[in-house]
Amino acid sequence: MTAIVLVKDAALASSLEAVLVADGLRVIVQDPQSPLQALPLAEGRLLVSEHRMLPFHLAEFLTAVGARSWGGLVILLTDDRARLVGSVEGLDGVTILEMPFVGTDLIDVIRSWTAPG
Repeated sequence: MTAIVLVKDAALASSLEAVLVADGLRVIVQDPQSPLQALPLAEGRLLVSEHRMLPFHLAEFLTAVGARSWGGLVILLTDDRARLVGSVEGLDGVTILEMPFVGTDLIDVIRSWTAPG
């Protein structure tokens, strides 16, 4: 599986990449300056992104991604989970991971999504 990482901080991007690669995923670290239309969603089934990297109208963006029949998982990284819950509630394939977290938290979210059942 391929993961796309979209974060502003290079150190965070590096850390996320290391955790994901260690778990056997291929990782594309997306340039935070590139437009959202450039996200290589056709190549990945997992998008790990700081919520502030995505549009203000987050639900609309995520619904549009889902409408493409992408079928992937979006993991939103935030330091304020409560602020995001309402905007993603009811959207399939979207989860929130509150920072700070450890790498195993990220892997647990991914494994729970990919687990059969």
